[in-house]
Amino acid sequence: MINTQILQNIWLTEIESKIYICLLEKWTLWISKIAELWWLNRMQIYAALPHLIEKHLISESTHGKRKKYSAEDPDNLENIFYEQKLMFKNTLEIMKSTYDKKMNIPQLRTFYTRKAMKHIFHDIIDTLEHSGTYYRYSSRKDDHMRWFLWNSYKEKRDKKQIQRMVITSSDLKKAKEAWKINLNREIAAIPKKYDLFEDNISKMIYANKVAIIDYNTDTSFIIENKKFADFEKKIFKLLFKHLRERG
Repeated sequence: MINTQILQNIWLTEIESKIYICLLEKWTLWISKIAELWWLNRMQIYAALPHLIEKHLISESTHGKRKKYSAEDPDNLENIFYEQKLMFKNTLEIMKSTYDKKMNIPQLRTFYTRKAMKHIFHDIIDTLEHSGTYYRYSSRKDDHMRWFLWNSYKEKRDKKQIQRMVITSSDLKKAKEAWKINLNREIAAIPKKYDLFEDNISKMIYANKVAIIDYNTDTSFIIENKKFADFEKKIFKLLFKHLRERG
């Protein structure tokens, strides 16, 4: 007996599959005989026959007052398969379009603890690939980083050779450059005549994310969206270039 599951995989019902296989193996049968061979309810058979005829899988012939049914060429199953394939592709395109629209909506996560603020820096390292770059606006009043971050962050950052481009205040730039030469970091400063740049807020742009930390309230959040992140990177690079050329 041929397995009915293959026909159900191309969206024939179990009853339709059994009827077609029964006729394919026995050739021509009355409804009563189909019901007997498969232990089917006659009403189920009557309901399934029009669909099978429409799909050119079976044919109907009259003998006196009774009707017999025969199986048609199995090649006609290919028509059903290709029809379903076309429907699947069309549906898939609609689903992909819906998914893409959803992915274009920025995903926002907000945090309210200092511990969560630390995790943002670890997320940067975990997200970026080896030798990847992140961009940071640092308007802190003083450098909290030496006590704020765990040593494991710096170890992971240096091991992955993460590159940093930083825009900060003139005073903080001088302080950072005085500590040591860091080959993986470039710094540009906001001139004092424009602004002291001491708002105590940092913004980091990395991969498809933008993170902002407010050190005043221990509040932070991450926006995850590629277009948004790419837009922020363009602005950062333009400003960084301008500051370096003027500096």
